[in-house]
Amino acid sequence: MPVELEPWPELEGLGDKTSSFRLTLSKDDDRRALVHPALWALVGLSSLDLSAVGLRRLDAEHPSTEEGMDDDCIEVPAAPPGLRQLKSLRDLALADNVLGPVLQPDGVLHGLSSLRSLDLQGNALASLPAALVSLTALNSLNIGRNQLQELPWISFSLLPELRLLVAPYNALAGAAVPPGVAMPPALKELSMRGNKLTEEVGLAPLGNLQMLCSLDIAENALAGLPQELATGCPKLSRLDVAGNPFVDKKLAKLAEGQSEQAAAKPILEVLRKGQSRRQMKAEKGSSSKQVQHAPRLYVPVASARKDEDSDDEVAAIPVAKSKKGKKGKGAKAPTLTKVSSGPAIPRRIVTVSRDVLAVRPHFLAVLLHVAVDQTLAIKGEAADSDDDQPKCVSPHFFFAEGCPDDAESAEFNNNFESCLGLLESGVGGAGFGAGSDVVSSAVATATDRLKAFVAAQTRIHAAPDLGNKRRAGALGAHNAEKVSWPLRFQAIPHDEVSFAPLSIGWMQEKGVVSAGAFAREAVAGRISGAPKDVSDALQRPAAQLLSMPLCPHLTDAQGKVLSVHPLSNGWETRNTADAHSCVLLECSSATSEATCRRMLLALIRDAIELIEGGDCVASLEKRKVRLLVEPVDVVCEWDRHLLRAEFPNHEELLSLPPLPAYCGAMAADCKDGNSDSCSD
Repeated sequence: MPVELEPWPELEGLGDKTSSFRLTLSKDDDRRALVHPALWALVGLSSLDLSAVGLRRLDAEHPSTEEGMDDDCIEVPAAPPGLRQLKSLRDLALADNVLGPVLQPDGVLHGLSSLRSLDLQGNALASLPAALVSLTALNSLNIGRNQLQELPWISFSLLPELRLLVAPYNALAGAAVPPGVAMPPALKELSMRGNKLTEEVGLAPLGNLQMLCSLDIAENALAGLPQELATGCPKLSRLDVAGNPFVDKKLAKLAEGQSEQAAAKPILEVLRKGQSRRQMKAEKGSSSKQVQHAPRLYVPVASARKDEDSDDEVAAIPVAKSKKGKKGKGAKAPTLTKVSSGPAIPRRIVTVSRDVLAVRPHFLAVLLHVAVDQTLAIKGEAADSDDDQPKCVSPHFFFAEGCPDDAESAEFNNNFESCLGLLESGVGGAGFGAGSDVVSSAVATATDRLKAFVAAQTRIHAAPDLGNKRRAGALGAHNAEKVSWPLRFQAIPHDEVSFAPLSIGWMQEKGVVSAGAFAREAVAGRISGAPKDVSDALQRPAAQLLSMPLCPHLTDAQGKVLSVHPLSNGWETRNTADAHSCVLLECSSATSEATCRRMLLALIRDAIELIEGGDCVASLEKRKVRLLVEPVDVVCEWDRHLLRAEFPNHEELLSLPPLPAYCGAMAADCKDGNSDSCSD
């Protein structure tokens, strides 16, 4: 809630014509933990300096529940005018305050489209605000002396004017840059001095910085430097590497004796080992890596996917280039290089808008497929005209064992799905004629597995090292049969998002509400038509949602809202016990893509154990039931060739549990005779 603040005497006499303001405090002056609202009336400001004044937040609000208040104190957060009022602001200095670990309020920097310089150094920040991507004019960013363990390179890559990035003395460890990440196109100067970088391969993406002139990676723990710095970066003239424990004696000697100018040329010559840049590029391009096959990789049937989707709904999986392979004359290289063991196959995509990147920038999705050795024919059904063979059905996701040997397949499936439908409607499932004991057992198994699947999501949401009560990330799971591709992750005003929340969706037309209204009810702990425990569980995510300037949500190609992040999934695409073959998982985070990856991998592992670890071992083994994983690409809405993320990547696929022993050396690719169960 707003705090009654003492007036800032420094603001007296200033008005909307004031172009510059710097708050300077003496040692005897009281610190300013909050910003007086009168500052936001200076709408003509082009320069604002609030460095070293003790700021903890960039508004006049009390700390939220997330910082220690009781649940009973949760209130609907009003969207404060704040910095967003200062449309002409070009230079903003907030150095040496106490704004960490997370800049508050959420979205405070959103929409400062004129901002050219931002100084956030010395604030104990553990993450950078998502709203950075909305600062399209940003030229200079200083984030030194914080507690950052990773840098949001994907967000930086969307800043077309960023030329200076200063990030010394943080906690950056391991690889400086994840593999395959796009880089800021105009970056000229980069400093990562005084961190804990150890992996030279993590510097390799810097070789894509064509404009880079100065690089400072001194005082780290690097044992070597990547050759990419020598093959790329044609303008690199300053390279400071002092204070690293290099293994190469020549490199160590150069680092030890480096002058203040830190000329790059001697170091680059050592990396080239007497070769020219052109020779090194040619040598690097001629080598090809042998890539280990990922057994759980699901490869869709290309013909089926092409028939189903138009060209602009999917992204082609690039083919690994062989030694003798050549690109076609008109071929367009993909933004990121990926490895595939087969021909180019259409891949599912999710587009992300620039607005959603400014409020919740990290989003991943993946498809889980239950695959079987062969689908069982439904006895008595009409035969196909082409091959005179019976039609086939795809396996149920939560009961892939299928029809027992002693039951009629068509009757079993009809009774199974009818029983589940009645149970979901609240009607008893007894008395289904012959074989009802078998059907009842199958229904109970499928229902229990669905409950266990939902419980796994709840557990991952609550885990401190994963979702952290949805503060760190939020999962969604959907029946893929009810989803139309491509998907779109976007952000618009809260009251303009209409959806049927999972907790009240059964109420038909009464269940369709605006995200804003639903979130306000959730914050108050009184959701119409929802149990009290559900209302209580959604209070914190609802407050988090309402603190954002826009509402992030996922829609399909027909405009159906699948989920509102981090609050609720939609009713229309919910998973049910009779779901067929494929489930869509998605995850978003305001702070970390790595968190999304950990949460999704945890849920995939739980799903594998759930589907392949059933009690009906003989049935599972007979049909060779296994769970396969289909990666989904996340691309930019304004340019679908600009890949933001791919999940899971090849290494993550290899990290999953091996296929069941009864699958033997079976390849995970779809079989020609199993196209019904391997395509959506």
